[in-house]
Amino acid sequence: LAFVFCTMCLLAYSSVGIFLILKDWVEERDLMNRFYYDRATGERMQADWTVVMTYVMVRQTYLVMLLFLSAVMGSVVFCFWAYHMSLIVRNLTTNEAGKWSSVAGFYKRRAKDLLKSKKEGTEPPPIPGPEEEAELLNPETAPALAERKYGQFPAKRPPNIYNRGIFANFREVLSPPSLRVAPPSAAARRARAKAKAAQAKQE
Repeated sequence: LAFVFCTMCLLAYSSVGIFLILKDWVEERDLMNRFYYDRATGERMQADWTVVMTYVMVRQTYLVMLLFLSAVMGSVVFCFWAYHMSLIVRNLTTNEAGKWSSVAGFYKRRAKDLLKSKKEGTEPPPIPGPEEEAELLNPETAPALAERKYGQFPAKRPPNIYNRGIFANFREVLSPPSLRVAPPSAAARRARAKAKAAQAKQE
């Protein structure tokens, strides 16, 4: 993410820099206060933004192309970076985010079906009781998602148990638990020192 962020900043810097260069080029020649002639009609026209932009695109084609490329690529990289930052905030992977969106879609459809059944006075879709819901939330007893029927989902959307808060989620990314090594205790340090002393005596 640091590389993506640096790339985004460089593209934003280049976009702003090229824009300021073109802006200075337009102001230096006072193009906004000039008059132009239409070759087809011979009419004398006051310059506006469309005329000036067309003139700049013709005279400074390479800079305009670089500005367009930097702006488009900067927007794409920014969206990519923002999406992964949202994943970090929720402590999700890309695969998990897709699955959670499917779960959210299911519960939205269930809410619509419940509202529709209330309006029409028909029988609402089945919702599991407390005991059935506990079994559905247990990964050892719950059936696979593809094999579940409508009533084999918990009544409420289950929370993401790995979402520990924004700061804790960022801490897990910057310092994963698998890489954290607890410092040795005082007793362990004393035992290590005794072992080294005994080894030195034997030598």
